Amino acid sequence: MTQPYWSRQARAQYYALTGGRKYAKPLLYGAGIGALASAAYGASKSYKPYGVRYAAGSKKPKRSKYKRQKKPPLVSINKKLKKLARTSDASTGNLTYRSNTTHNIICPENEQIATEFGPNTVNQIESSLQYCKFFNPSVPGTLTTANLSTGNYQRDVLFNNISQKLVFRNNYNVPCELTVYLCKVKDDTSQGVVTAWDAAVPDASNLTDSTDLNQYPSDYHLVTDLWNLTKKCEVILQPGDMKQVNHASGQFSYDPATADVHTTSYQKENKAYVWLVVLKGVIAHDSSVGTEQGLGGAGVDVESRIVYNIEYNAGTNIKYTQVNNTYDAFTNVPQVSNKPACDNQTYQIA
Repeated sequence: MTQPYWSRQARAQYYALTGGRKYAKPLLYGAGIGALASAAYGASKSYKPYGVRYAAGSKKPKRSKYKRQKKPPLVSINKKLKKLARTSDASTGNLTYRSNTTHNIICPENEQIATEFGPNTVNQIESSLQYCKFFNPSVPGTLTTANLSTGNYQRDVLFNNISQKLVFRNNYNVPCELTVYLCKVKDDTSQGVVTAWDAAVPDASNLTDSTDLNQYPSDYHLVTDLWNLTKKCEVILQPGDMKQVNHASGQFSYDPATADVHTTSYQKENKAYVWLVVLKGVIAHDSSVGTEQGLGGAGVDVESRIVYNIEYNAGTNIKYTQVNNTYDAFTNVPQVSNKPACDNQTYQIA
C-alpha cells in the first residue's frame, strides 16, 4: 500500500495530536484527519508514562505509602534553645544600674581644654556590682544585697551592655567650638587619652601640653598606639544650643577575681572606651582695642547618663533597677542662656 500524500497542515495536526508516537504510525495509510484525531485521543487515554507504578487491572497510579517528613534540624534547635532560656531565666538576676552626673567645662582665652568621660574602667565596673540582689531561702520575703566584686573565688558576670550618653548645652553668653572623639582602647592601659596626650606633647612637638591650640590627639603615636580615635562631631554651639552623643559597649563577660590581680584601668576584654571632649572659643576681638584678635573664652554644661545592664545567678528570677542621681543643689536661681540678640554688645562667659 502506497503512502498517500499529506499536506503540511495535515502533518502538523498529526504531530500536535500524537507527538509522532509509533502507535499512530499505521494511521499514515488511508486515514483521514477525523479518524486520526479519534485514534490519538484514545491512545492518549491509555498511555502510561514510564516509571509510574499502576495497580493490577487499574488505570490509576498506585499510591505509595505515606512517609512522615522529619522536622528540619533548625526547628529542633530552636525548641531546645527556648527550653534552655526558660531554665536559665528561672534563676537569673537582671540588674539595671543608672548613674547620672553633671559637669561643666570652662576654657580660657586662646586655649583649648581636653576632658574625658568614660563608663567602664575596672573601678566603675566593680562599683556597679555592689547593687546585685539575691534570693535567700532562709528569708524568702526579703532580697539580699551583695557585692559581687568581693571575694577571691572565680565567677563570671555577664554585662549585656554599658552605654553612656553625653548631653552638652551652651548655657553661657558666647559661642564655642566643640569636638568629640569616641576612643576605644587597643591595649590594656591605665593611661587615659588626656594623660597620654599630655605625656606625648613635650617629646613630639614644640608645645607644652594638650591645652595648646592647633594640635590634635592623632598627632602623637603614644595616643594612637593605645587608643582608636573616631571623631563623632565637630560643631559650633551658640548660646542655648545642645548636642548629644551616645555609645554602647556591647556584651562581655567579667570576672572580678581576675581584676583583683590584673588591675589595669582600661582593659580591652571589657570593651573599655572613653569620650574625649575638646572645647575652645571662637574668633573674637577686644572690646576696646579693635586691632586685638584671638579666641575668646568658652564654656558648656554637661550631663552624663550611664546605664549598666548586668545578668548574674541570683537564685530566682529577679529584675531590679538601681538609680543614682548626682545633681548639684543650686545656691541661687538656675541659669539657662539662650541665643543673645544680634547686636554689638559685649558678651562674656559669665
